[in-house]
Amino acid sequence: MLQNIEVFTTLTNNYLLIHKNGCSHVKEHLYKNFEIVEHNNSFPQNNKVNWTILRDPYDRFISGLTYDILLQFKSLNNLDTLINESTLKSFIYKKINLRTRKNGNVNHTIAQWTYLFSQPINFIVNLKDLNKFLDIHFKTRLNSFKNETLFEHKKVIINFIEKNKILKKLIKSYCAPDYYYIEHAMNNNLFWEWQNGKIF
Repeated sequence: MLQNIEVFTTLTNNYLLIHKNGCSHVKEHLYKNFEIVEHNNSFPQNNKVNWTILRDPYDRFISGLTYDILLQFKSLNNLDTLINESTLKSFIYKKINLRTRKNGNVNHTIAQWTYLFSQPINFIVNLKDLNKFLDIHFKTRLNSFKNETLFEHKKVIINFIEKNKILKKLIKSYCAPDYYYIEHAMNNNLFWEWQNGKIF
């Protein structure tokens, strides 16, 4: 295992949490719709559906980087100092072994494939299809996503990276394994589509 995973188990399903993929929104749906929700660090041995959510890797990286910078530095000032080729690598990797909710030391840029490595996932939901998925699977509906990085802040980070070809290339290289995993999952029909209807 490359990540300390978090699995939320209910009467009907096991949900693998991946940060910056609508996880706060999903957890709220789980707690509103099920009397018992167990929080585990591995998939339980049961016959329930194991599912998770994936997001476009580059978009997720930008969102996670923006969120982590704001969390750590409270502003996007001095981006030239905060984001350069050497410090970006440090920013990506420095918290990989310290991922705990208790102290908030969660790295929101860690690649999605590290959560999925050797995990028994039956279905994957694309983040862009999440609202439709939640509407079909849950009785209680909620209005908005939680903890979503403000769009204006993301635009600042995107503009900064788009102007720096070396940084953009580095980030695209970092995201490449996630794109490979997503393409592989799509080719193996792991992604949920509305035509599938309810899967649990």
